[in-house]
Amino acid sequence: MSLLSFLRRPRLILLGAAMLLGAGCAGRRPEGTTVRGIHFSGNGSAFGSSSDYALRGPMAQRASPSFTWLIPSRAVRLDTRELLLDAWRIETWLAHRGYFDARFEGWEIIERRPANRRRGPIVTLHGHVELGEASMLRTIELTGMGPAGRPLEALILQEAAVEEGQRFDIGQVEALESQARTLLQEQSYAHATAAASATSHPEERAVDLEVQLGLGPPSVFGAVTVGGDTRIPPELILEEIEIEEGEPFQLSALSRSQQRLFGLGAFSVVQVQPLLQLDEEGQPDAVVPVHIEVAETTTRQFRVGGGLAAESAHQEATLGVDFEHVNVFNRLWRLRLGADAGYASVMEWSEYPVLGLAGLRDNGAPVLELDATLAIPRFPGRRWRLENELNFELGVEPDYRFATPSGSTSLAWAMGKRWSSRFGYRIRFYDYFKSTLPDDLDLLDRRGRNLGLDFSDPYLLSSLFQQITYDSRDDLLYPRRGGLTYLELAEAGGPVGGQYNFVKGTVDGRIWRPLPMFFGWKQRITLTARLAGGVAVPYGAEERAEVPFAERIQVGGTPTVRGWGRGHLGPYIYPCWGGEVCSSSVTKSQPWDNPKEDDDDIIYIGGRAALYGGFEVRGYWTRGLARSWGLAAFLDYGRAWDGAGVTGWPDLRARLFQLSTALGGGVRYRSPIGPIRFDVARRMDDFAMFDREPRVVYHLGLSEAW
Repeated sequence: MSLLSFLRRPRLILLGAAMLLGAGCAGRRPEGTTVRGIHFSGNGSAFGSSSDYALRGPMAQRASPSFTWLIPSRAVRLDTRELLLDAWRIETWLAHRGYFDARFEGWEIIERRPANRRRGPIVTLHGHVELGEASMLRTIELTGMGPAGRPLEALILQEAAVEEGQRFDIGQVEALESQARTLLQEQSYAHATAAASATSHPEERAVDLEVQLGLGPPSVFGAVTVGGDTRIPPELILEEIEIEEGEPFQLSALSRSQQRLFGLGAFSVVQVQPLLQLDEEGQPDAVVPVHIEVAETTTRQFRVGGGLAAESAHQEATLGVDFEHVNVFNRLWRLRLGADAGYASVMEWSEYPVLGLAGLRDNGAPVLELDATLAIPRFPGRRWRLENELNFELGVEPDYRFATPSGSTSLAWAMGKRWSSRFGYRIRFYDYFKSTLPDDLDLLDRRGRNLGLDFSDPYLLSSLFQQITYDSRDDLLYPRRGGLTYLELAEAGGPVGGQYNFVKGTVDGRIWRPLPMFFGWKQRITLTARLAGGVAVPYGAEERAEVPFAERIQVGGTPTVRGWGRGHLGPYIYPCWGGEVCSSSVTKSQPWDNPKEDDDDIIYIGGRAALYGGFEVRGYWTRGLARSWGLAAFLDYGRAWDGAGVTGWPDLRARLFQLSTALGGGVRYRSPIGPIRFDVARRMDDFAMFDREPRVVYHLGLSEAW
């Protein structure tokens, strides 16, 4: 057969490709019996502690992965000797989880495909388990510290992940040992020990747990030394840590120092080791030296990534590139250059069935953000950092596009373990184009109050700013305990120039607390609450005493109140009957609040005062089929107002009754880069001015709402 005639036969080509794939990339098919799956019966719920997924963990026999027919070499062969040992392994694993009477009754091998000349048979394994009744923890006793240690014992039991009345689990016992030792070391007892022993009473279905504790002497930090492969001067490394010679020993200080050194981005390995020693008399030494071992990493990094966000009236997809140098001049200076480009649309989701993809195109535009940052640590001294930033943003909003170059310089001060502050100067230039807004938005509303919009185009904004932060979160991506509070004040105009004079203050407080066991969902549920708000007040000469359009406070959407489009929960303007432009009110009693039914030209203008927050319960599964998935339920509330001053309690009370609320729930996925979130929220209010807003809004994004 000639080459030309071979190429004319598609079937022969496919057959040849399949032969090459099987002989080359895929490798040889394994001989013997192939295991397709492993399942159990009698082991309880699919999401319980003894699910199929959990029982497969201690087994040596594995099942073939999915799509084995594409790569036959990945098929797993049945090993009957290991299968017999797996029965013993499963019984031992169940006994360690409190099922002391559990019995593995046998394996059932089910043939799914018989053998033929090319391959052996394919089977699934079905294990039969008899769990029996689980034994519970009857008592937990801490010993070894005497009467003086009663407060510490109470603290250990309060923080413990296990409590009396729960099913016995050897993993929780080991966790209690570690927790007790860690807590004692946090109280300056560096040589503390904890050893647990369990006494089982199978006939009573009970386990008594005893933890023997040893304190040792109260300890202090000794000298700190630095070693490893690095060109960075040791004194710079020592200035970054939170360990002081002579200070009481704390395990958390070691952890924070390690995190801080890792956070510099200059090291691939950071080990902060306390050197526990004996004194001349053979007793634990109360002075604990610390050795830090580091190894440098690649100081220049280039990253490529993307982002996707979608909610009512705003959909955005971006692709970004980022360059970072974390050790400029070997002085731990940090340089970052970034660029994010993409496309954003401001089409309402309710319009998608009619307009389709063409609507996304016609109601959107390219977006771009460029930024350059240089951070200089220890300027002017330890715990201080000089930050310089240049930024350019090209964006799109429902009624206009904008270009905003800006620059800032600031000093950041680490005031303590949880407190930090930042203050500096910022300058911005705003240029609006392709705008459908009226030429002059310096309007009076129907009650004669000035809205203070002053839509100048273009304009320059110059301001000083100060920020104080309190952060006690236990984890940045998935916090379960602690709090976070921002307080920021900005003063525009006055001695620093610019076109506008105003003072703007914002506050944002958040708190996280773990919840106890809920239907077996042990210690994985978190309750979080938020309260935030702000106010912007103009001052000075009348021609400069305005709050420009971009500086008004926007409420609505994922960052503030779910169940609303971004910036929709507050004042707006629209063409009224007769053609003149007027403003919306904040009350329900005035009938002119409602725009015309056929009018789509609503312009959301934000407010000069705002209050918003919410409550959320969220939790993640850490094992079983739903591992890394989670659920959330939330209540959000808030409103932005046009800035009229609160004259007394009746006025304040009226505004509190004007807060809008939204109830909702969502699904979470715990990804390596943070939680991926999909939320559905329904607004619960019945205010006339928001009759045009949809009742149900969807939110998709990366990271939690707060």
